[in-house]
Amino acid sequence: MKIIFIILISAITLFGVSRDNPFVSVENKEGVINTKTNNKVYLDSESIDIPDSARKINKITIEYINSDGSITIAEPIEMNLVYIDPDKPLIFSQKSLSNTKPIKKQSSKPIYKSKQHKINSLVSYKMENKIFTIYSKDKLIRDFALPNPYKIVLDFKNSTFKYTVNRKLKGRFKEIVFGSHRDFYRITIELDRMYKYKLQKSSNSVKILIE
Repeated sequence: MKIIFIILISAITLFGVSRDNPFVSVENKEGVINTKTNNKVYLDSESIDIPDSARKINKITIEYINSDGSITIAEPIEMNLVYIDPDKPLIFSQKSLSNTKPIKKQSSKPIYKSKQHKINSLVSYKMENKIFTIYSKDKLIRDFALPNPYKIVLDFKNSTFKYTVNRKLKGRFKEIVFGSHRDFYRITIELDRMYKYKLQKSSNSVKILIE
């Protein structure tokens, strides 16, 4: 789901401007002058990445530069703690309501991709952005999620292994733990926050897709 903020700034008109402001020409009646090309630059849309740790928006504050060079901070826009998806950017835009269309803009956050890592001779894993792949020919017998911290748990039928592996990861996937039980082994993957997930199974792998 895209999050689009459309802010109409209709109450501010720029008249004559003092020469004390080096960024705006006195001939400018509206908009802002690009000092390199002498062309007016208007707000179109700006993409703002969200920190990975963010979960909700509390309020939005806007700071204006007035025609006399003074600064006005508008009353905060209360957002009532709405939930946000850190993987999708906020879009700040000035559009006419009648011409408003969805704005497609991708996040500039880097996509994390790892090589394949071995846990043991029969089990390995690989990470790629929102996909975590476990390579194993053993049968997946169950999967479930645990909250706080959010973890996805997968159990595979096999009684060969008798040890535990714990590794720190990067990106959305924070940690993987491999643990042996009586007739199965458990792979637990901790994530940076709660996601919906689904599995894609094949004869030699299980892909965890999060969204």
